[in-house]
Amino acid sequence: MTDIQTLFSCSSVLLHVIFLSCFFYVHIRNCIVVECLNPCPNSVNDCANCRPGTEGWQKCSINDGYCSNICMKGYYGCRCDKKCGHCMPDNMGAVKCTPFFGYCTTRCVDGYYGARCDKECGHCLPDNKSVVKCDPIFGDCERTCSNSFYGRRCDKKCGHCLPDNEGLVKCTFLFGECKTACAGGYYGTACDKECGHCLPNNDGIAECDILSGHCTTTCVDGYFGKKCDKKCNHNCIDPITNTNKCDKVSDNCRYGCVSGWYGDICGKTCNNACFKRSCNQQSGRCDAGCVSGWFGYTCLNLCSKTCFGRSCVQHTGQCDNGCAHGWYGNTCNNSCSNTCFMTSCNQQSGRCDAGCVPGWYGDMCENSCSNTCFMTSCNQQSGRCDAGCVPGWYGDTCKKTCSFRCSNILCSQETGYCDSGCASGWYGNTCEETCSNTCSNVSCNQIFGLCDVGCTSGWHGDMCNYECSENCKASICDRETAQCLQGCESGFDGNFCNKTVKTGFDSTLVGLIGCLIGVTSSVILALVVVLIRRVAHREKRYGNLETSTQEMTEPVYDEIADTTGKGFRETKIVTY
Repeated sequence: MTDIQTLFSCSSVLLHVIFLSCFFYVHIRNCIVVECLNPCPNSVNDCANCRPGTEGWQKCSINDGYCSNICMKGYYGCRCDKKCGHCMPDNMGAVKCTPFFGYCTTRCVDGYYGARCDKECGHCLPDNKSVVKCDPIFGDCERTCSNSFYGRRCDKKCGHCLPDNEGLVKCTFLFGECKTACAGGYYGTACDKECGHCLPNNDGIAECDILSGHCTTTCVDGYFGKKCDKKCNHNCIDPITNTNKCDKVSDNCRYGCVSGWYGDICGKTCNNACFKRSCNQQSGRCDAGCVSGWFGYTCLNLCSKTCFGRSCVQHTGQCDNGCAHGWYGNTCNNSCSNTCFMTSCNQQSGRCDAGCVPGWYGDMCENSCSNTCFMTSCNQQSGRCDAGCVPGWYGDTCKKTCSFRCSNILCSQETGYCDSGCASGWYGNTCEETCSNTCSNVSCNQIFGLCDVGCTSGWHGDMCNYECSENCKASICDRETAQCLQGCESGFDGNFCNKTVKTGFDSTLVGLIGCLIGVTSSVILALVVVLIRRVAHREKRYGNLETSTQEMTEPVYDEIADTTGKGFRETKIVTY
């Protein structure tokens, strides 16, 4: 059989696997695998209780000292460092127990019990040979108990039982009930409970019922209850004997309370403000009145320190002599506003009758004038900034800010209009609209937003919101007419460069047709002119003789070439 290769250990589960040919233990505790193959060099003492292997020396783990083989006789444990209990020696006189748990492989010697025989039997009654014996598993005594003890293991002591005629204390084996009466001052079937503070008898012994514990006499002073086990409140007093005393049944302080206390059990304190700290024992009312400065039935309430002379009516607390300066109300507990002029106000309403300090308004001067009022001054009733606003603000109370787009952030107090104009790039009453970014220098008229200084290149219109024709050279056109000022791109013609220029046969044909149309138009125009002149001449010849015969000059219109640079042809009137 080879050496045990591994040992396993886990804290809650113990598993033993026993083979018929040999003992092979798997010890599960913390799931730690221990190698036990190498001997411990220079550590013989650490393995002293390990059984030698076939090599002739004790072997244990170099890590934790766990024995590689089973322990020497009389020892157990992973390191064989635990001694077997009071196990009965075998025929060879050797004490043996299981190597890992120390369970005795034989029975226990007399007087001990348990799987390891490490528990001592109780106070069992010895047999005829004075040997104490008990159950090897549970420790129950095989016979009864010795005197003064009881229980299955005879490990419990009898109570205060009255000794028998032989002076021995005896009680029942299982429950410890006294076989005689209880000693003085104790009660209960086991005489294990002490009597309360019962009044002692003539022999000086406090007696009580053996079953209930109720005192057979009354209680000593300072205690109450059927068992006299409850203490009277220390404030209860018998003024005759000057001792702590209460009703023996109900614990009421029927004889009275010490000074300054009241209630059924004298558990409540009279108020310190009661005159001479004296109060009614039942209600706690200060019947003798209150010390100065206090009021109420039990003098719990403090007169207001703002009462003049700190004097008030005991039952209502009202200041009977008026208020100190700066206070108002029935009990003078309300302070006049420190914004009242001279901190003076009406004693009943608190109204600032003398007015407010500068910067405040309202009946009680509780509202602050806007800090944007000029000189922080406002109307006391309405809070209106009558003196105007500081620059940058407007409105009745100057709570509204002028637009930051107003020139110098100045605006009308009433309307908020930017009366001084707008910052560059903005327009409108409050300069809320942006000038078109196609205006030259992003500058425009404040009222309508018209681009007064012109448009940037490529745009036209009053607000420069229309693009010049892409056929205009350099995309430059007249702001008002949109006519291309620097001519057209190649292939286009016309004032607006919206006509395409054609070449070749088509162009020639177009030119001929144009000339033909032009000649025809000129002939028609000449005929119309001649006809008109003849009609006019006939009217002159045969008209009224009173009509002046002065020859009228007729205007002749000539189209002059464009000299304006704006794409227009001027019409000149010539008189012949």
